[in-house]
Amino acid sequence: MQTFGVYLVALLAASTELAAALPQPQRMDVVKARHGGGTLSVPVKRNTATTKKHPALALAKVYSKYGKEMPTRLRTIVDRHRAAIASKRSTSEGSVTNTPVDYDTEYLANIQVGTPAQTLPMDFDTGSSDLWVFSGETDTADVNGQTLYYPSKSSTAQKKSGYTWEISYGDGSSSGGDVYTDTVTIGNLTVSSQAVEVATTVSSEFTSDTELSGLVGLAFSSINTVSPKAQNTFFDNAISSLDQPVFTADLKHDADGSYNFGYIDSSAYTGDIYYVDLYNASTAYSGYWTFQSTGYAVGNGSTTTTSSATDSTGSTGTSTGSGSATTTSFSSGSTTTSTGSGSFPDGSGGGGGNSGYGPGGGFGGSGDSFGGDFSSEEESTSNDSSWLDWFKSLTRRSQPSTRRSAPPTRQHAPLPTTSSSSTEKRAATLTSTTITGIADTGTTLLMLPDTVVSAYYSQVSGAEDSETEGGYVFSCDQTLPDFTFAVGSGQITVPGDYINWSPVDQTNTTCYGGLQSDSDIGLSIFGDIALKAALVVFDGGSKRLGWAAKATS
Repeated sequence: MQTFGVYLVALLAASTELAAALPQPQRMDVVKARHGGGTLSVPVKRNTATTKKHPALALAKVYSKYGKEMPTRLRTIVDRHRAAIASKRSTSEGSVTNTPVDYDTEYLANIQVGTPAQTLPMDFDTGSSDLWVFSGETDTADVNGQTLYYPSKSSTAQKKSGYTWEISYGDGSSSGGDVYTDTVTIGNLTVSSQAVEVATTVSSEFTSDTELSGLVGLAFSSINTVSPKAQNTFFDNAISSLDQPVFTADLKHDADGSYNFGYIDSSAYTGDIYYVDLYNASTAYSGYWTFQSTGYAVGNGSTTTTSSATDSTGSTGTSTGSGSATTTSFSSGSTTTSTGSGSFPDGSGGGGGNSGYGPGGGFGGSGDSFGGDFSSEEESTSNDSSWLDWFKSLTRRSQPSTRRSAPPTRQHAPLPTTSSSSTEKRAATLTSTTITGIADTGTTLLMLPDTVVSAYYSQVSGAEDSETEGGYVFSCDQTLPDFTFAVGSGQITVPGDYINWSPVDQTNTTCYGGLQSDSDIGLSIFGDIALKAALVVFDGGSKRLGWAAKATS
């Protein structure tokens, strides 16, 4: 048994060296189960009470939000919509018929403002930095059934003398008014002196949204519009009270969702979180949750990631094993296969081929059974170095590819020790291109460069960029292809069903695409169409975004 002891020591030493050669994911303390204290979870509900509008108005809203002049065809649709609202008000004593729609246009959360608390349904908006509300000071012509905030009814409201706010929109309209500080509570977290921007005038696009009382801006405080001095967002004021300086958006398709502050719910996603640093090389992107994607794919292309292992044992001191893996590169979509087989030099023990680890996420298996006859104490120890050399050879065959993103937030599974297999859905080979865009929860649509959008709709039979409808439309009964975009070394896939967004007619014959061109805006917008396909991490501490595939329910 002395020889066995020598072998065992060599085995342990070599195993340690092998483990050191494999990637060691950094533990991210930010991922934790929710508990009391510096974490909160805020449920959000889809606003299904939104008056039915032409879907192109969602596109027009983006131009307005980012201060860009609308194309003539969009301006025509906006003017027609405003005229319809004015007509309905004049003929129905100020009321507008409200037809509920279920197109995931926006998600609302109740917050409490003032003392005693006044509850207001608000839209959390990562594309702006103002917390503004409809109020008792809002011009009555701009109010259309919204729940109002009354500073005069709050004992903790303090007006900031000389301070005003104003947001100008690309359609020439604006929202603005006075500034107060007051107590604001979201979930179980309270900020005692939060700047609350009280509207005296409101743009018509908000007036027509009867369920919305305002916005909670969650971009960076540097783009807050209060004058003479910008004010902190709720997140910036609350960040020191949170367990971790993060919040997540877990928006869902045809369902309610949630925002979590101070932690990442590990049950909300599957696989890794792929992080990408914020991109602020240009002032046009400063203050926003801006990132760069390095490629995209159209369609339901898939590759298979498999790992397998076979073992054999022997009673006469021989054992062989083999393993193989096929992995998909996130950056190129190509596949690589590594195989191996082997046996211990002295014929005892187990082992065999150990396959490589690739960024597609597959670990190839290895033969692991330890057969052999260890009963003889007369076996030579001359093969001890061969044992160690054999294990070292595994590390040379198994060097991992380097990932460009931050370390994943979950531990990888260990190398399999029994026969195993797995299959993962992957996009087709990516088209390499740089897309610079903003993760914006306050925008409904996914808006990308025209070359990307036209490439997508070229795969949709009968799709056209309609002058009349103000964007890409197609037959509602179409089955649309998925759309995949790269995030760091990972990929996020937006199901085609999400992009088949909203009818433009009463007969539900022609539908408007949730993916539209960002032409004339100057930047891409990853709105709710894209965001609800993932759990998205807004990391204010490390100034980065994380994207992960949603957990299957």
